[in-house]
Formats: sequence, C-alpha cells, structure tokens
Amino acid sequence: LSTAAAGSDDFMQRTTEIRQRLEASNDLGDLRALQAVLVDLTAGAARSASDMKANLGELSAQVHSSQEQIAHLEHKLSETRAVMNLDPLTRIPNRRALDQWIGTHLYDGDGRRCQAYGVLVLDLDHFKVVNDTFGHLGGDRVLVEAARRLKLGIRDIDFLARYGGEEFVIVLPDCDLQVGAAVAERICRLLDVAPVSHDGQEIRVTTSIGVAVARGQEAFSAVFERADQCVYIAKEGGRNQAVTEDRLP
Repeated sequence: LSTAAAGSDDFMQRTTEIRQRLEASNDLGDLRALQAVLVDLTAGAARSASDMKANLGELSAQVHSSQEQIAHLEHKLSETRAVMNLDPLTRIPNRRALDQWIGTHLYDGDGRRCQAYGVLVLDLDHFKVVNDTFGHLGGDRVLVEAARRLKLGIRDIDFLARYGGEEFVIVLPDCDLQVGAAVAERICRLLDVAPVSHDGQEIRVTTSIGVAVARGQEAFSAVFERADQCVYIAKEGGRNQAVTEDRLP
C-alpha cells in the first residue's frame, strides 16, 4: 500500500509537470514528445495498477487461507478441551470439568456464591470386591452402567461428574436438603433396580450417598466435605442408602 501511494504521488507530480509544459509550449515537435512521455507514463501507471491488483489478490487469498487455518485450529482446540473434560471410560464430565463448572455456575469472579445448591457424593458399594471377583473389565462395565443410570435420575440443569475411582459427584442447583435427599433416594433405587450383566454373570450395584447443601458464602470444598462425611455414615449404617448432613455429629 505504501508503494502504491508513493507511485500515485509520483504519477500525479509528473503529469502535473507535463501539463504545465504543454500549456507553455507552442512547438509541435515538443508537444508530440510530451504526448509520448504522457502515454508511456500512463502505460506505466496501468502496469503498476495491474501488478498491485495481482498482489492484492494474492494477499486476499493468503488472508482467506489464514482464516481457514485459524478456524481449523479453534475447532481442534475446542475438541481437545472437550476430551480433556470427559472421563474416557464413562463419557461423563471428570473432576476437571466439575471444577470449571463450579467456577462459572455457582460462584462469581470474586468467589461469591451465586445461587443455592446441593451436593451429592456417591461411592459405589463393595467396588473392590467387584474388581476382585469379575476383573477390571467387570468393574469398568459397572462404572459405565452406573453413570448411565445416574444420568436418568437427575435434571438437565444438574451436573454429574466422575470424581475418581468409584466415586461420583452430583451438583443440584436451586436445591434444599429435602430435595437433595429425595434425589439421592431415587438414585439408590435406580442403581439397585437390576443387576449389571457382564460375561454371562450378574453384578448387583448399590451406592452409599452423602447429601449436603451450601451455607452462606462457604466454598464448594466445605459443602463437599460434609457430603463426603455422610457417605461414611451411610457405609457404616449398612450401605445402599443416602444420609443427609443433618445426621452429622
């Protein structure tokens, strides 16, 4: 563009000089010579304009190609982020995705709680026995089926994640302790409604659930800790049940 501007200024300056000489000259030979110079100058300007047009076309093609590459990279980045936030076995969100969701849905940028919510911490009962008896493939089959049934027991606005091993977490927005207890009881029934089939054998699946709700401006970790303590009470009480935080010492 700088070259085009400089060439344009030079063209204007030279044509102005020729016009002034034409106005001042009365000699026919001089006029013809000036005419020839003007024709050559105009032709040169036309060639420069054509070259510039070709360069601009090439630049436009490069810009278009760059835009396509950027769009492709953004798509790949989005896919990578999605994969990083999914548990590869159960295909539900993992702990990393849970942490991100909490920061964008439950708390604002200053760490203040935006809405009421409840937390369910679930631990599949006797999972080590399942692995020891049916092998890790049997354990994987139980985890996959458990995740599928858990999704059936929650709303679209709720967030389910595999927290690690045989432990799952469900966050229930706009939820009090009574609602959380009802959801937990429904989930207990869903998991125990029928055994999981694996390699011609049937595996019973039950879970112990702890339920807690957010208080004031406390962090998510505090709510999670109370729900996790309730899981131990549920297991000590015989498993396959839900325990709410009002039963904590």
